[in-house]
Amino acid sequence: MLVLLAALAFATGADASALASPLGAVTQFSAGLSASAGPEEIAPGPDGSLWFTEFSGNRIGRITPGGTITQYSSGISGGSAPLGIATGSEGDLWFTERNGGRIGRMTPSGTVTEFSSGIEPGEGPAGIAVGAEGDLWFAEHFAERIGRITPSGTVTEFSTGITGDTYGIALGLDGDLWFTEPEANRIGRITPNGEVKVFSTGITASSEPLGITAGPDGNMWFTEASGNRIGRITPSGTVTEFGGGITASSAPNRIVAGPDGDLWFTEEEGSRIGRITPSGTVTEFSTGITAASKPVGIATGVDGNLWFTEASGDRIGQIGAGAAAASVAPPSVTGSAQQGTQQVCQGDRWSDWAGQQPLVSFLGFDGYQWLRDSTVIAGATLQSYVPVAGDVGHALSCTVTVTYPLLRTTTSATSAAVTVIAQSTGPAGATGAQGPAGAQGAAGQVGARGPAGEVELVTCTTVAKKIKGKVHKQTKCATRLVAGPVSFTSASTARATLSRHGVAYARGVATRSHDRTRLLLTPLRRLDAGVYTLTLVGRDGHAAASRLQITIA
Repeated sequence: MLVLLAALAFATGADASALASPLGAVTQFSAGLSASAGPEEIAPGPDGSLWFTEFSGNRIGRITPGGTITQYSSGISGGSAPLGIATGSEGDLWFTERNGGRIGRMTPSGTVTEFSSGIEPGEGPAGIAVGAEGDLWFAEHFAERIGRITPSGTVTEFSTGITGDTYGIALGLDGDLWFTEPEANRIGRITPNGEVKVFSTGITASSEPLGITAGPDGNMWFTEASGNRIGRITPSGTVTEFGGGITASSAPNRIVAGPDGDLWFTEEEGSRIGRITPSGTVTEFSTGITAASKPVGIATGVDGNLWFTEASGDRIGQIGAGAAAASVAPPSVTGSAQQGTQQVCQGDRWSDWAGQQPLVSFLGFDGYQWLRDSTVIAGATLQSYVPVAGDVGHALSCTVTVTYPLLRTTTSATSAAVTVIAQSTGPAGATGAQGPAGAQGAAGQVGARGPAGEVELVTCTTVAKKIKGKVHKQTKCATRLVAGPVSFTSASTARATLSRHGVAYARGVATRSHDRTRLLLTPLRRLDAGVYTLTLVGRDGHAAASRLQITIA
């Protein structure tokens, strides 16, 4: 049974006036970063900091928006060479160990768990990204495979079926994972159930595609390290290359969508940061970046700036995008502040980044949290809160945590505190005489029942006709509106995702009953009218997936 429940996605328009750093302004940070650390990839974390791998130093590092660096090495096997890094949907940091052949998971407090079971030795895990269903997907640099690891650590490997390595990987707005093959000079795409397709037409020979990311225009953008170009590939596989404005032999490396709606990339050999508009105009920035520092990884921080690693300079750099900081106005606690009365956390406003407002329920750790004297109140994670007797006299505040889906940047804002007061009680009055009982009023008329919600199902069949000895096939599709729960059947389904433009709106699990698989979906955010894709993925990851088009009327 597929049950679509309403969920409120909290997002408001915001006009920000305060900029982060001016466009192109660079600041470098090295204090706290060990020599020969070799910082490589960098990603926004769940705590508002940026987290990065230290390929040579065999550590994971964290840098706050203020520039304070902390390094973590406990629990990471020696000689592992951490490379790719991404924040999981539940708030842990996931990273690849290229030389160790493992996937690592680190909590924000620094506790590390390593996973190697299911990963063939010598495959060199490289890039890593979060899929639409919440699993982590990684490229295997020394193999022709893409790996998937669940939050619990179960690994499944998928062969690309072709000769060549894989390196960068990113989630597309279509819900598939897109990856680069530097040596084979191709871009690949893999569906959640492991179906692979590769594209090479339009990519200049020996260009070495390396980094890849989703753009705000719905296309995938990638760097060409040897070709000295930036490539764009549409969901159907059409490639366009841009080389004008990029200094010769700069070796573009990683690329990411910026808060300004452009794409930002590192130039490893040129020691520059580049920016390319969706139309292909390139601007390069080098002022303030130490020569021969080899910028590699790049990510968008909560401050609206781009943050990048310097592999040879052993520094973390920050460059202004000329964009506004994420938070325009923090929330406030609205209500009487009295014990026993409902207080509401509201009024937060956020900047538009890459044409998007952040979502309050995109990742598992997004949402609301209430605090007493700046300490988290356990279980108080709704938008509203009713103070209890123990709150009287204490400072009550709330925090809103949101994530920008395209940029995967998570940020928070906390309200000013209010002091909880006791319920108002006046002096007791004299008891008056009991009045006569009033006549019972007539029962009110029962209101009409509202219309049931409807789901439009599209069913297509192929009809074969024989005309003059030849068989002609024709596809006929029929639509029908269905009110209430809708049942689907699938041979071996374990997980389901209802998505739109690469964003998951509901997820569920399958339960087996006789010869049918019934699905119960739980919403992640508000479902508006429109066309959605229901993806049913086999429990073992190898069973064929079903994709159904569903229109919410």
